Amino acid sequence: MLNWKQNRHGDNYLYELNRDDFAMRPASEVLGRRFMSSLLEDDYLYIVIGTDSGLLIEHVLVHRSSSARSRYVFVEAAEVFEALRLADRVLPEWMQVCLPAGLDDCRPAARFRQFCFRERVRVVKSMAAETDHAGLYT
Repeated sequence: MLNWKQNRHGDNYLYELNRDDFAMRPASEVLGRRFMSSLLEDDYLYIVIGTDSGLLIEHVLVHRSSSARSRYVFVEAAEVFEALRLADRVLPEWMQVCLPAGLDDCRPAARFRQFCFRERVRVVKSMAAETDHAGLYT
């Protein structure tokens, strides 16, 4: 079972996933330092493993340029997918969230073939997927 924790900056995160990643600093600062240069370049398809308690989705929604042509597919573990209620989430057409088993279904809308053909696909791991404290991303 995943448990919610809130930091002093009002950010909610799943403790088992991110432990103390967001305990001392605001999520926007932590994610900005970690992902600003690797996740917000224009004209790429980003396949992101994990969502860092959903905070990484919010980070991209806030910081992606409105003129950007990049697309995003977040792949999240089933337990986290359910805890974050991602199936109920309405996202812009350039962003999708799926379970690992549903990744193939996301490919057409993400324009996978076009990005792949131009060698413009990047796979990025969230902080939770890198450390995998909960053992959900192995």
